[in-house]
Amino acid sequence: MLMQEMPCLASSRSPSLVALAGASNQTRNEEAEALLKWKSKLDNESHYALSSWYGSNPCSWRGIDCDPLGNLASLNLSDSAIRGTLHHLNFSQLPNLVVLKLANNLLFGNIPPSMADLAKLTHLDLSRNDLTGPIPASIGNLSNLNVLSLFENELSGPIPSSIGNLRNLNVLSLYNNKLSGPIPPIIGNLSNLNVLALYNNKLSGPIPQEIGNLRSLWVLYLSNNSLNGSIPKEIGNLSELTGFLKDVLNNEQRITAFDWNKRVNVVKGVAHALSYMHHECSPSIVHRDVSSKNILLNEEYEAHISDFGTAKVLEPYSSNWTSFVGTFGYSAPELAYTMEVKEKCDVYSFGVVTLEVIMGRHPGDLLSSLAFSSSSSSSNSTASRWPLKQVLDQRIPHPEHDVLGRVAFIVKMAFSCLSAKPEYLPSMQQVSQAISVRSSIMISASEDIKLEELVNLGCFPH
Repeated sequence: MLMQEMPCLASSRSPSLVALAGASNQTRNEEAEALLKWKSKLDNESHYALSSWYGSNPCSWRGIDCDPLGNLASLNLSDSAIRGTLHHLNFSQLPNLVVLKLANNLLFGNIPPSMADLAKLTHLDLSRNDLTGPIPASIGNLSNLNVLSLFENELSGPIPSSIGNLRNLNVLSLYNNKLSGPIPPIIGNLSNLNVLALYNNKLSGPIPQEIGNLRSLWVLYLSNNSLNGSIPKEIGNLSELTGFLKDVLNNEQRITAFDWNKRVNVVKGVAHALSYMHHECSPSIVHRDVSSKNILLNEEYEAHISDFGTAKVLEPYSSNWTSFVGTFGYSAPELAYTMEVKEKCDVYSFGVVTLEVIMGRHPGDLLSSLAFSSSSSSSNSTASRWPLKQVLDQRIPHPEHDVLGRVAFIVKMAFSCLSAKPEYLPSMQQVSQAISVRSSIMISASEDIKLEELVNLGCFPH
């Protein structure tokens, strides 16, 4: 049988492989031609970021990944200070492109209708640019699309009804634009949609009842528009909807249900998620914007990290320097100044978020007081001598016994993540393992534990 099958295997000289190689080479040449022409039309400062773009093999160029056949599969130039338009990029010459990420650049002008030529595209991210004009109706031809992120631009006009053709879409983020007109009812066709974010636009009219068909929806944001009418009862079908941690902490009605055990579990969930991203993904992923507005809680108060628009993959043997992104108050100043992306960026942010969960508010004032205490010779009224109970969220009963021990340990772990010296910060893997192995501090019933027992004042910048 083996001898009978052997003739079926194409040799390196078979006409079929020669034809395939020829076609692949032709495609690669066309891809290089399209990209180099686009580069030539960008402003001169953009050329520096694309200095590796020369020759006929784009697989070795910055921001480009190729498939096993050598065809261009991913173009990721997010955070690259690229300035120009998309009109000179011939999308028909990029037939194998699966991922296109150009977020947080200086792109302007319209989104070309010819982008519909990217038939294999699954991920399109043009967020945080200066794009104007309408969303082209032809975008509905991208039937394989999973993620469509166009947020934080200057896009105007209606949401095209053709978006209802994107049956594989998981994320539709169009917020912070100038979109107007109604929410198209056909959006209810997107049965796989998990995130629908349309807030901060100029949308008008009623909320279509068809949104109730989106049974897989986790996140629904429609605020800051000009919508009218009543909320359709079909919204009640959306049993998977979640809320952001920031909203839960600011909601006086929901806060009473957010007890200490739930809060400890939220912190554990975030720690485990970041540990996975940093240490189990290859290459590692750094989120860069860990904050309470980017942590989702489901009905069981399980935590999920969201909004990976600023996330960066740490490619080995390559530069990981970039412009600053993130949310002020959650980013370590020492790391922000260097502009170098490291896992420790997320570690510091985790410490801030953890204190926010425990305190019920952003811990900025506490961190400032502790920083002052660490630099002051006075010992009379330092924040470090405050009882732990003084800084806990006062809107729910104080924790007691074992629960207090777990909360105290979580606070201790948070402070360990706030060192002024990045080299002293633990890894998220260390934090996650510590929380899993030892999750409590033994505290007697009469003991009133103070912050100085949990915090190393050397953690804080003077």
